[in-house]
Amino acid sequence: MPYSDKVLFEAGYNAFRYQPIFGHPAPDADTTLIPVTEQSNAVNPLTGIQYAPVANYRYRGVETWGPATGKTDDVLTAVSYVTGSNSAKFGYQYRRLDLLDKDVANQTQLGYRFNQGVPNAVSYYLPDFGRRTLTMTHSAYFQDSWTRGNMTLQGALRWDRASSYAPSELNGTTNTSFLNPQPITIPLTPGVDAYNDITPRVGVAYDVFGNGRTALKFNYGKYLAYAANDSPYTSTNPGATVVRSVINRQWNASVAAGGNGDFVVNCNLLNPAANGECAAATGTALNFGQLGAATAVDPNVLNGWGVRPGDDQFTFTMQQQVAPRMSAEFSVTHRSWHGFFVTDDLTRRGNINSYYETYTLTAPTDSRLAGRVSGGRRHWQRCRDTGRSGVDRHGAEHQRHLGAWHRPYDSVDAQSGDRGVGGHRREPRRRRDVGTHRHRCRELRHRVRSL
Repeated sequence: MPYSDKVLFEAGYNAFRYQPIFGHPAPDADTTLIPVTEQSNAVNPLTGIQYAPVANYRYRGVETWGPATGKTDDVLTAVSYVTGSNSAKFGYQYRRLDLLDKDVANQTQLGYRFNQGVPNAVSYYLPDFGRRTLTMTHSAYFQDSWTRGNMTLQGALRWDRASSYAPSELNGTTNTSFLNPQPITIPLTPGVDAYNDITPRVGVAYDVFGNGRTALKFNYGKYLAYAANDSPYTSTNPGATVVRSVINRQWNASVAAGGNGDFVVNCNLLNPAANGECAAATGTALNFGQLGAATAVDPNVLNGWGVRPGDDQFTFTMQQQVAPRMSAEFSVTHRSWHGFFVTDDLTRRGNINSYYETYTLTAPTDSRLAGRVSGGRRHWQRCRDTGRSGVDRHGAEHQRHLGAWHRPYDSVDAQSGDRGVGGHRREPRRRRDVGTHRHRCRELRHRVRSL
């Protein structure tokens, strides 16, 4: 809305809603029967018919499905001031992301596994379970552009605040069943609380000869990673750690295995020890319906100034008009990503050499490799994980605590374009990309040893 010939007010609201169709059973799906997965597609010698068309064939219904609901709300306001040689703008943006992922089981909350018609495992599920996280961002920015003679300067400064939390509503389940006699509730849990950043952007354009044919440009900007309902914004949600299902617990249902052969699970599934026809539960099945082993998140990852991942970008560009309606452009770009998050296995602190080892790759002797092995080099040393950690517990830390780790990217871009009849633009382009990643075995060992 124009306030005057120099001042303009802007305001807007956008709402986006989605609910994927794949998160629901088919319209004709039967959710009242116990689904069966047949492992074998061998031929039954008694009937001459295959036990199943293909191995691991599921029939008699579906076990679980996962509906999801997402809501995004955006509010934008801005004030612009424009004159002949100056253009300034101040704005505010707000975004709210609300994501609910849900698991829903069939009415029996069970699933059987057969091998050639003989039951050997049972799966069981909570009746339903929700995991909900809300992420909010607040942003305020100021940008200005000045034109003086042959030069145009642009500058901008932006403040961003990002936070998240897991609400108590729709997290967990309020329903009860024979597998969860009591509702499973999740208290309100803060997540990222909060990231704060101030990011600059600068641009310079210079008309070298003042005739609009030759231009030199420079741009710098710092850009932040998108704030979404994903790690680390969801890392502290306790609902994500609840063991919602047990898959293929050994079930000795046949008479030969000690059962009575009635195709009914004759045991207490909530008892993790061996009982009745069921073998002992193992792994995460021991914590069915309970909070599992959560990732221990370093509090320094979840708040602070300059903690949020992002990247810095520098671009230098030279443009030249080579003929009417034809131009050429040459540019050099450097980008550097930083602020990585890592997951550190707490059991590996100490003698790091016992968890990583080096190995050598040797190129074969072949005349066709001549010139491809620089300087006659035929051996390369690499690093790999020995996989000797036996404890499933991790602690997340911000990468900056492990040293200055970044991922640089450099490119050289050359292109030309012509604008033909009708204004259509054609742009043949050549690009040379150079990407490097600091990830050598020696550096990795040094970083983890210092923890």
